[in-house]
Amino acid sequence: MQRVIDGEIEMVKTIKEHQANDWKDEIVLVLISIPLLVCAYGIFSEDPNVIAKLDAFFDQIDRFPLWLQGLIIGGYSSVLGIKGVSAFKKK
Repeated sequence: MQRVIDGEIEMVKTIKEHQANDWKDEIVLVLISIPLLVCAYGIFSEDPNVIAKLDAFFDQIDRFPLWLQGLIIGGYSSVLGIKGVSAFKKK
C-alpha cells in the first residue's frame, strides 16, 4: 500500500488485483437478476396467481421509505461500480 501512496503503482491497478478473486459482484448480479427472472416467468406463464403476487411484491417495494430505496440502489451500484445514485435522484 505504501507504494501506491508513493505513486509507484496506480491505485486502479491495485484495486483490480485485490478484486480479482472476489465473488461479491457476481452474487449481487444474481440477486438483482432474480426479480427480473420471476417477472419474466409471471408474464410468460400467464398464471393470474403469479401475476397478482408480483404486483403485490412490487407494490410493497414501492412503499419502502425513500432512504431505504436509496440505500439499496446505492449498495448495489457501488458493488457493481455504477453511478446509480445519480439515476435514482432523477426519480
